[in-house]
Amino acid sequence: MSNTILLYRKFIKSGRGESWFLLLLLSLIWGSSFILIKEGLVAYTPEQATALRVSIAFLFMLPFVFNNFKKLPKEKRKYILVIGIVGNLLPSLFFSLAETELESSVTGMLNGLTPLFALLIAVYIFKYKIEFYQIVGIIIGFAGTIILSIVNTSGSFGGLNIYALLVVMATLCYAISLNLIAVHFKEVSSVTVSALALATIGPAAIIYLFSTDFVTVFMTHPYALRSFGAMLIIGVLGTAIGIILYTRLIQTTSVFFAGIVTYMIPIVAVFWGLIYGEKIFALHFAGLLLILTGVYYVNKSEDKIIK
Repeated sequence: MSNTILLYRKFIKSGRGESWFLLLLLSLIWGSSFILIKEGLVAYTPEQATALRVSIAFLFMLPFVFNNFKKLPKEKRKYILVIGIVGNLLPSLFFSLAETELESSVTGMLNGLTPLFALLIAVYIFKYKIEFYQIVGIIIGFAGTIILSIVNTSGSFGGLNIYALLVVMATLCYAISLNLIAVHFKEVSSVTVSALALATIGPAAIIYLFSTDFVTVFMTHPYALRSFGAMLIIGVLGTAIGIILYTRLIQTTSVFFAGIVTYMIPIVAVFWGLIYGEKIFALHFAGLLLILTGVYYVNKSEDKIIK
């Protein structure tokens, strides 16, 4: 027992305990976001749901904006706008549009494409050196994601829904933002990055939201309050707090270890899909097995990934 306690303390002090805790927590938060988006779309349009989500996140983080703006080096401010748009606004919109035609669990499964794009951007643009096992892991995980995304409603292979391309675009946006944070904001507080990124898009989101019939829908739609609650949860947990936790994870580990969260997200998304009556077939579990295998291979180099 004493040896177990000593190993546990050593694990926590090494920083790996925090890294894995953040990874699992983010997987739960973001894996649950797809079913919440579906709930938000019951009353609101995809554009309204996106604006509402961003607005809530911005207002939640507003107290941190003014104190942190001066802390950000001037040469890094140009990247904040890109992260705000590419890492927050566009993915939120693409996912909302996609879920008008895709099941929430399928959307969550497709989200596993992010590490592949992150790898390509890191290697070919930022000249990042990676381990062989990381490449193998990402490829295997990507193969699992492909299998999951082409299983049709009868449990056999079929064609991709055209709306799946919107999810692909969202994952590409996430990958770009992920690399920008890893390269340019390694030493900047995660709260600073998150608050300022949301500040670049928050005011515009609020203006747009109230230029629509949002207030009328909120006052008259029978499911408006429930949909609002779903977007409130996503805005606070998924967008605001989630970004802080994810930025922290990137800063304390690596872009690739942080990318593992997108392998875990489909598992949570499938779980919620089962609860809400979405059909899960044997091929889905085959895809999930490949994803978990990919996670294993990515972590074969964890001593070099986690700093």
